[in-house]
Amino acid sequence: MTSCELPLSGNPKIDEGHRDDETRGFGTEMVSKLSQLGYRDLVHVHGGMDARIYSAIAPDGRKVAIRIGAPFSRERWRNKVTWKNYVRMKLLTVVLPRHFNIIQYLRSGSLKLVGTGGDQVSVFFLVMPFEEGKNLLQVLTDPAFKAGGLARVYSTILGMLRGWVALHQRWLRHGDLTAPNFIIRKNTWEVVMVDLRFSTRFLRTKDRTRNELRRTLRALLTGTYLPRWQREKELSPLSYDDVLAFWPTENEKVAAYFRQWADFAEGLEDDDKLGKLTPPQLLAHAEKIAREQA
Repeated sequence: MTSCELPLSGNPKIDEGHRDDETRGFGTEMVSKLSQLGYRDLVHVHGGMDARIYSAIAPDGRKVAIRIGAPFSRERWRNKVTWKNYVRMKLLTVVLPRHFNIIQYLRSGSLKLVGTGGDQVSVFFLVMPFEEGKNLLQVLTDPAFKAGGLARVYSTILGMLRGWVALHQRWLRHGDLTAPNFIIRKNTWEVVMVDLRFSTRFLRTKDRTRNELRRTLRALLTGTYLPRWQREKELSPLSYDDVLAFWPTENEKVAAYFRQWADFAEGLEDDDKLGKLTPPQLLAHAEKIAREQA
């Protein structure tokens, strides 16, 4: 069974773009072309700013997720089917480290879509294992996730940092370390970094990455997230009260531990001493805090 139903993103402009693609026949064409490549039971599970995500069964029988570029967004430079972008995408299946906290890319390529009106567009697609779970923002409302308390917080932070460090050891940069790009695996609550399309921008600076990571850690600690398009906005000082309101505890020692993680998150600010550590040094610092709290 296939499905072209349109899961809504909540962003009116993005949703309108996906509806327009559907009206022009590109949704049906995506399913048809992917089916010709041997993928079956395709279900449209998400529509984002640049792409659609389908779940499917691959020719080898495993369940996968397929990210396929949205025609309405193809004029953005990073979505154009150019040789430079094609080579960058192909490199992802080769240069990304095989790491527990990083998504793998199994296959990549381009597809030519023909709409009902005869319009022809080319788009990229990426195939990856299907991860059962929710992104960080979604899981923060799950009582089962929050039941893990302090241990859940530091295990999540360590998972994020370990994936980040593995990328930097290959001279890679993620490009968007925001909360929606961390999947929390169902039942195990393990972290998986996703959406690594720009990791082959090898020389990207770390300053913006630290800013994004700081905001993502603040979301974990307080349940409040500043949207991606506001990432340049100055953050107000983090309140310990906000952390303890989201992760309540009557144990003063545990409360002090939560404050340590709040200080860690805020320390990522560029002018702070902690923010000047290399990614491996930052991970080592976080692991030391976690060992003391375990």
